[in-house]
Amino acid sequence: MKMILREWKIPWEILDILEEAKQIVKQNKFEVQHVYREGNLLADVIANSAYIKSEVQKYKKFEQLLANCRRILNMDKAQIASLRIKTRKIKDINN
Repeated sequence: MKMILREWKIPWEILDILEEAKQIVKQNKFEVQHVYREGNLLADVIANSAYIKSEVQKYKKFEQLLANCRRILNMDKAQIASLRIKTRKIKDINN
């Protein structure tokens, strides 16, 4: 996102790919915005699956998706929020 919005320098290795992505964004009037990791979980699962199998994956039906993907989509459909929970350690001053 930050590369498409020109906030970060683009590595030369992916310059052509990013230029193509910028054109697609511009032509289709897409809006690019940041998504926290929890909200991008489905894309991560699908991308990792394709990377591991080293081939293009096509899913034409919901039932063809991996179980993880179906669960994520069902949670999204039910509008169950993805939460980012931070914990902090509290020092015990008595010890």
